[in-house]
Amino acid sequence: MKIFFYALREYDEKKYVEKFAEQYSFEYGFTSDYPSLDNVELAEGYDAISIINNPMYPEILDAFHNKGIKYISTRSIGYEHIDIKYAHSIGMRAAHVVYSPNSVANYAIMLMLMACRNMPWIMKKADCQ
Repeated sequence: MKIFFYALREYDEKKYVEKFAEQYSFEYGFTSDYPSLDNVELAEGYDAISIINNPMYPEILDAFHNKGIKYISTRSIGYEHIDIKYAHSIGMRAAHVVYSPNSVANYAIMLMLMACRNMPWIMKKADCQ
């Protein structure tokens, strides 16, 4: 299988894509740009695309479908940004990442506490990111 990653963050996501590509034997390509009608041709020759949370409306779904894309995977909890009914109607399948609602809530609280405690500055100083 060949997967094209849109909006791939090289500083944290790319190492996992490389690891999983080797582990599960798939080919990949990527760009840091979000998918749009202007860059849909980057996915030509691929079976699937992986996106973040950008809107996938019928026009862009048609463009990807015309390039041979059969699967859309979103690297986000929700999938309300993808017109699922339309994707299915043209033969595309879509998937999203499943997270525990509790872990998302815990993460949100942790971010609020970090903001209150000036943690971004501390993390930058420690070069943790």
